[in-house]
Amino acid sequence: MSLRFQTSGLDEAIAHVRRLGGIVDELGEPLAVVLERQTKRRVDVEKTTPEGSGWPAWTGRYAASGQAREPLERSGDLIDSIHAEVSGDAFEVGSDLPYAARQERRRRWLGIGRDDEREFLAVVDQVAERLAGAAA
Repeated sequence: MSLRFQTSGLDEAIAHVRRLGGIVDELGEPLAVVLERQTKRRVDVEKTTPEGSGWPAWTGRYAASGQAREPLERSGDLIDSIHAEVSGDAFEVGSDLPYAARQERRRRWLGIGRDDEREFLAVVDQVAERLAGAAA
């Protein structure tokens, strides 16, 4: 289960990059790292959707079984399996665990929210400043 991003889907960030002179090729790795970290935080700490909504409570017998923390929290397997891959101007963040897709349907954890977009813009600025310094 993975979420694939192409930089063309980040309209505001790309417009920002174009204003800074076009550094799209330099952004894949830093943006992938940020999204991987944000995704792990969402699963491990916040327990929210990318938009910030809390996950629904575990239901009935499952909650009573004491296994309701599994597999999202207790084992840590899902969090440990979340990774980013970069290829050209695109990157993917996700997990290759068999149950990752099932968890995504019940407790959405993949995606980009408003706070994520702000952090992406900050990364764009940092990369632009680094490249401007290197060109000087």
